[in-house]
Amino acid sequence: PVQCGTCGRVYSVGDPEEEASHQRIHQGRMDKLKLVTAWKNERVVGQFSEGRVLCVKPGDHQSHWRKVEEVLSVVDTDLGFSEVGIRWPDKTKVFMFVADKKVVGLL
Repeated sequence: PVQCGTCGRVYSVGDPEEEASHQRIHQGRMDKLKLVTAWKNERVVGQFSEGRVLCVKPGDHQSHWRKVEEVLSVVDTDLGFSEVGIRWPDKTKVFMFVADKKVVGLL
């Protein structure tokens, strides 16, 4: 067995079922982190040569909050938390670092 350095999935190379399962999980994880185009009305709070920092606040568009929830689910899984989501969305501000068309940091 090998462990994917990107998604963390352990699978057996050469086993078609396990490779297919890994591919689905891997792609699903990567899709959650994608941010291909800039959002209309995105709030850029930092611009760097490597990427930009976006802030999502209460009242922002639902699509922004859906992306936050998707990214948070990946972070929660990586940290071993059960998915709780955002407890107080009306009081929560989220910062995402976006580089190479994907979210690579979340606070």
